[in-house]
Amino acid sequence: MAILVHEQHATITTAAGAASANIKTKNNICGQILIIPTTATTTYDFTLTDIYSTVVLREEDIQGEYSRFFGEGLLTYGNWTFDITGATADEDFQYLFTFREQ
Repeated sequence: MAILVHEQHATITTAAGAASANIKTKNNICGQILIIPTTATTTYDFTLTDIYSTVVLREEDIQGEYSRFFGEGLLTYGNWTFDITGATADEDFQYLFTFREQ
């Protein structure tokens, strides 16, 4: 049986060093997160929070592009909030979340 892959990607712009996006998924496994700021020297933090306000993933002091693959995957269901905070520049951030069906 083939595994279907879904991607969610967009661009968000930080204001006062912060930006937020809503990620919606149903019973999928997150296999990759990719974040690319406009400037390679921009430093930032990000969190991924579930609908119960539980922080599922937090990464701090990232400079430039962030790419992480999850071998076993990160189980996701429902609405998630993706937050960028503490950015040293107000600019566009491209993001990509890749999901595969469970």
